[in-house]
Amino acid sequence: PTHTLTVQDPENFVAIVIFFAVAVAVASVVDLAARRTHQAARLRAESEILSTLAGSVLRGETALDALLERVRETFGMESVALLERQSEVEPWTRAGSVGPAPVARPDDADVDMPVGDHMALALSGRVLPAEDRRVLGAFAAQAAVVLDRQRLVDEAETARRLAEGNRIRTALLAAVSHDLRTPLAAIKAAVSSLRSDDVA
Repeated sequence: PTHTLTVQDPENFVAIVIFFAVAVAVASVVDLAARRTHQAARLRAESEILSTLAGSVLRGETALDALLERVRETFGMESVALLERQSEVEPWTRAGSVGPAPVARPDDADVDMPVGDHMALALSGRVLPAEDRRVLGAFAAQAAVVLDRQRLVDEAETARRLAEGNRIRTALLAAVSHDLRTPLAAIKAAVSSLRSDDVA
């Protein structure tokens, strides 16, 4: 009968229930496959990002600005800043930043990722989903390592310059002392002979 919810033949009612069950099963399988495909694509992109990051670590890339620019491009942010402070009472300072108008405090950022107790990676532009924070954590740890490496390189260069200066000073002092040794010995001998009681 048309325009009613009545099913005339009971076999048709069983067919409708079976069609509905098959439709629900197929829809759930398609939905699960779509979610798995999306998850696999996201994990593949995440693994590519992490492998690129690991490659930069192995190659010894030490440019903090290049790493921060990669973070900005990867997550589609406006600006990225690596902030640090020496203690809880001191203000935050920027160790490095890219993009227009980087933030000065982690509280002002749309996304902040702490690195230890006194360092944070602050991003502004949009709020990141929770699944991206793991990759952001890897970038933040790498940024801290790059900053430490840059500082160690600067300290090594300063120590090298100081050692070079000390070497030059030592050589100059050795040359001057060698040139002064002969006249001083002659003066000492002359004074010793003048003070001697054996000579009239």
